[in-house]
Amino acid sequence: LYRHWKTEEFQHPFYLDPDPEQSRRNFPLPPPQPSVFPVPAMDRWGAPFLMAPVNERVVRRTAALTATTPSSFSYREFMTTGSRFKAKGMATLLQLSESMMSHAWGRALLRTFGPKPGQGPSDRARARAFARLDLIAGSLESPDLHHSWDWPGDASNEITVRCLTQAGLALAAGEAPRGGVLTPASALGPILLRRLLSCGAVSLGKQE
Repeated sequence: LYRHWKTEEFQHPFYLDPDPEQSRRNFPLPPPQPSVFPVPAMDRWGAPFLMAPVNERVVRRTAALTATTPSSFSYREFMTTGSRFKAKGMATLLQLSESMMSHAWGRALLRTFGPKPGQGPSDRARARAFARLDLIAGSLESPDLHHSWDWPGDASNEITVRCLTQAGLALAAGEAPRGGVLTPASALGPILLRRLLSCGAVSLGKQE
């Protein structure tokens, strides 16, 4: 049976949780953050990230499925740039993209002038690309913890493929301690991280 999902359901910050309303009570959201803001601990500027709405919900589902998660837990995801000007530009570009995707004329323009199926970055561009994940716990001015991980390769191609491959190998080897509709962290946790470290898919950066 097909169900017509309501837009407000997808906008629910705890939509993927087993009990969204209970999670809203157990894990209250942090105060709203401006679209562009300073990150003093990194000497950088924060801006909206395209995948944040999806990633945040996956992390919140992980929290709901993990009994050891404290009730004070909350999570927000952004990207960082080297200047306020660049951060403002990224915020404006993302806002424009979202506006175009919400209208038929915008989607038509993207289909006409956007990348076609099978198109993507060149081999050289993918090889030169990289991503850095910074996890800051506590305040942005004086965090209680700051860990970073470096990922070589293009995020949409090499990094994603390596993560999927190692997750699949771990599941095939029976390394997941439990089954169900889980997230990578709640299913495999440190097992998957060790696999990614051992195959060179990720390396540890700053650990403070």
